Amino acid sequence: MRELRRVIQKILLTEYRKYSAESCPHEAVFKQVRRAKIFGEDMPNLDWDQFAQEVIDEKQYENPREDFEPIYYTQFDDWFLRRLTPETFEKCIAAAEGYPIVSPCQGTVRQEVPDGLMTLKKSVIHLDTLLGILNLPSILQISLRKTDYHRIHSPCNGVIRSVERYQQHELFKESEACTIVDIESNSGTVTLMMIGEWTVQTFITDIEPGDRVQKLQELGYFYFGSQVIIGSDMMLRPSVVPDNKARVFPGDPLFE
Repeated sequence: MRELRRVIQKILLTEYRKYSAESCPHEAVFKQVRRAKIFGEDMPNLDWDQFAQEVIDEKQYENPREDFEPIYYTQFDDWFLRRLTPETFEKCIAAAEGYPIVSPCQGTVRQEVPDGLMTLKKSVIHLDTLLGILNLPSILQISLRKTDYHRIHSPCNGVIRSVERYQQHELFKESEACTIVDIESNSGTVTLMMIGEWTVQTFITDIEPGDRVQKLQELGYFYFGSQVIIGSDMMLRPSVVPDNKARVFPGDPLFE
């Protein structure tokens, strides 16, 4: 039991220790946004378009504004919760054609979990029994940066089997907020773990068990999302190598 809890903590332990005002010069603004979102305090009074561009330039974000809508940001959510344009979405659909499981989000495919090496055969914690382990033979972890597109899409066609929501600190002290979605598909059960980021700890979704979803249908969105862990209970060949550098966008193939 003690070893099992240690493994869980590797997956869900908060990442706040990694950040500081010095390493993240815009973090004070994000913290103020957090207080506004959660506690109803005033939002920062600033030029959000300029702020977004500063963060985009700092992080060397690769996508042009024209891939999303709106293009100009008058408030924080215009930027952070921007949507794909119809043209961009069609490109995502085209990229996903013929692949059973595709990327549900934009992000970096990580080689390591927060505290330890992650491989495609490593067990991932599945919290339907809190301390149970679901051995997924095919698994990848995708980390979202603050500049990334924060809406999460279905990685496959299928039916929602379960939706489990855990708030920050609910599982154990300092555990991340986590939403776990199981999708029954032709590629077996596809599991998504949406792990909330340290600043706001929120994933918003209205999907319910029994809902039928199509590949790349929007499932929900993060406020300051940290990472998505995706896996299948079938042995599949990965289409992307986790190396902390590989970047994916919704619709990019993950498994063949």
